[in-house]
Amino acid sequence: MFAGLKKKAWPVANHCILILSCMVMLYPFIIIFFTAFKENSEVYTNPVGFPQKWVLTNFTGAWAEAHLGRLYINSIIITVSCVFVSLFVCSLASYAITRSAAKYSGKVYLFFISGIFIPSQLSIIPLFKMVKDLHLNNSYAGVIMVYIAGAIPLGIFMITTFMRGLPKEMSEAAAIDGCGYFYMYWKIYMPLMGTVAATFGILQALAAWNDFLIPYLLLTDETKRTLTTGVMTFKQQYSSNWGFLMAGIMMMVIPIITAYLFLQKYIMKGLTAGAVKG
Repeated sequence: MFAGLKKKAWPVANHCILILSCMVMLYPFIIIFFTAFKENSEVYTNPVGFPQKWVLTNFTGAWAEAHLGRLYINSIIITVSCVFVSLFVCSLASYAITRSAAKYSGKVYLFFISGIFIPSQLSIIPLFKMVKDLHLNNSYAGVIMVYIAGAIPLGIFMITTFMRGLPKEMSEAAAIDGCGYFYMYWKIYMPLMGTVAATFGILQALAAWNDFLIPYLLLTDETKRTLTTGVMTFKQQYSSNWGFLMAGIMMMVIPIITAYLFLQKYIMKGLTAGAVKG
């Protein structure tokens, strides 16, 4: 009897804990949402309640004052570029590691994925010096190259794990039919790695879109700032206008939250597939 009650009570308690955790994490977003639709005078008298008067001028004002259109374009250029280039580089490297019969290919693989264990903060100073020596500071190319370098360890780990799980008979049959090395990569391996490629691309896009430190250090030109650094400047300028500030934050986070909600199943599917096939 007690065993049956315990078996039934555990899922209920588990769901209650999860619901409570979700409420705690959603609370700041709810406050941001309400504040974005309030007049600035109401923020001080009614900081956590529903807006007494819903206003949209905070969004139009924040868009114009913070030049969010330009910031969006800058963030999209950097994010899309680093996702596609890093995916191409990591998939080629993973294909070479997987197909190579040399004894040192395993050591090359370990060398690349060892970067996962190195905190990115430790490499900030040498990265900044390297970008400056290459005269790539204050340019999109410098930021994109840093993001690509940071994405290589995780990308090679995920894609190599997936490729090693594919049947060897498939590549052997393609070789018998006369497929060349790069033709096999493009026509056979690339179409099959759609799930893991989507997972890696989404994770890399989230990291690039949300990153603050690298654009803050490398992009000093106001016309090249990203959303994260631009909103920070907007915060310093309009720190007393909470409606403007929260509206700007909402317009920054809505695209990435929406993308995650629609694409989270691909993230879980890709991570699960890589883990099982590894």
